[in-house]
Amino acid sequence: MSAGKRLPFVDRRPILGRRRTIPAHREMTLCIAARMFDNATKTGAIITVSDTNLSSATTALDLGSVKVERLIGAEAWSSWLCMYSGDPTTHTKLLHYIRTSLDAATRWSHADVMTILEDAYTAVVDREVERRISPRQFGIASLADLSTPQYAGHNTLISTLMDLEIKTRETVLNELCVDPTNLLVCGFDGNNEPHIISTDAVGNCTSHDAYAFHAIGINADSAMAWLRAHNDFRYTGKFLETVYRLCEAKFVAEDDKYIGKATVACVWTSGGTVSLAVIHDPAIPSQSQAVRIAFEASRWQKIAQPALDEIERQLKANQVTPPTTPPTFQA
Repeated sequence: MSAGKRLPFVDRRPILGRRRTIPAHREMTLCIAARMFDNATKTGAIITVSDTNLSSATTALDLGSVKVERLIGAEAWSSWLCMYSGDPTTHTKLLHYIRTSLDAATRWSHADVMTILEDAYTAVVDREVERRISPRQFGIASLADLSTPQYAGHNTLISTLMDLEIKTRETVLNELCVDPTNLLVCGFDGNNEPHIISTDAVGNCTSHDAYAFHAIGINADSAMAWLRAHNDFRYTGKFLETVYRLCEAKFVAEDDKYIGKATVACVWTSGGTVSLAVIHDPAIPSQSQAVRIAFEASRWQKIAQPALDEIERQLKANQVTPPTTPPTFQA
């Protein structure tokens, strides 16, 4: 599938249906990424933090899945990586189409990768529609052939198949919206500049380079709120502080039972090095808990007395006391 081929925006929009309260795999994990780039030296880094939880509406397995993996080869400038939340089966299908289009010999641009991601979702939908209708039983090789001159006559069978294709496509898109699989894709372009891209349930892409960080999955909004409130790491240029802030955001979001307690952090650099740290793993007693202990200590720190005194002073100064004698009303 060519990176230059792109469907009109309207054809990629979902047909919205009613969402179930708890879909089978709905965003039941948490993945966070941030980017750092030094324009003077043209060097960059991508930091990822995630849990390892694999869960459904009824079961959960921590340490069940590594949520980050390379999309193409190990060369720094050709390296793009992918994190996901949602259905592992849909994720596997998407990776197949993405890897078919990407190759390590090309320096893929930010825009090229977004097009490839959108085309991968389109391919997954096309394949599912084709599988459900099975046009070969009618002597038609593919549903795509229905728009060729060979079938321009629009006899009753062809018209019926075309209507069935439209309805089936709506059904498949609705199912993807009900049980979404979202991707968080990061990588370096030809100038070593890192990029962060997310997809929605049907493949519409959003760039997050301006914010320099993003989260997907359940409670992603909580993680994003924490990062926006503690976004000093965007300006320090110190990747260790960025790793710590992303771990904090993940800890904050853990109040949901579908986010695993195990925490894995990775640092990917434009120079080609990859570093991994298991920040917290309850299953391994010997694993260092220093990061979580530091977070809990700062999270529940005692409120400074001067702040409480100032609140009390202003409340008392602006207190309105009711009259001692109740007012009388004329009949």
